Amino acid sequence: MFPVIINKKIMKISLLLFVILKCSFLFAQINGSDSIKKHIDSLNWNSFTIAYTYFAHLKISGDAEAIKNFDEKQVTVMLLNSLSIESKAVISHMLLSQMFEPEDSSLKTTIEYKNDSINSPVSAVIYTYNQLNWKFDIDKATYTISNADMDRIKNYWKTKLKL
Repeated sequence: MFPVIINKKIMKISLLLFVILKCSFLFAQINGSDSIKKHIDSLNWNSFTIAYTYFAHLKISGDAEAIKNFDEKQVTVMLLNSLSIESKAVISHMLLSQMFEPEDSSLKTTIEYKNDSINSPVSAVIYTYNQLNWKFDIDKATYTISNADMDRIKNYWKTKLKL
């Protein structure tokens, strides 16, 4: 009779430990998902900078860079959804490019002049990163991206990632 009592106690303790571990695992998954969402929500035009030396160089912020450390499937779906939001589209595309096409990293700049003359002041800079175009308006100090470019790049990633 004594061994049966020990076995029942061991089983109860084992079951309790199993439930605690399972709850901890689920809680960690929920927190991980919330943390990814927090990072994705913080993405905006300030999540990257373009520095100039001899050429234009792209620098992604630490917060944006941290997104690549999370579960790839969850991050990918959230970044794809972010491609439809103007302030998040460019950085989302940059992160997807670095995750799935690290060998492709081309940043190109095109300068627009007022009055379409090289002798007139610069009005805007058009940036192209891996086939995505966006514009920086010098006078307004704001970025913009067309809906057509956002849709095109979103379709590109959906096709590429088969989602």
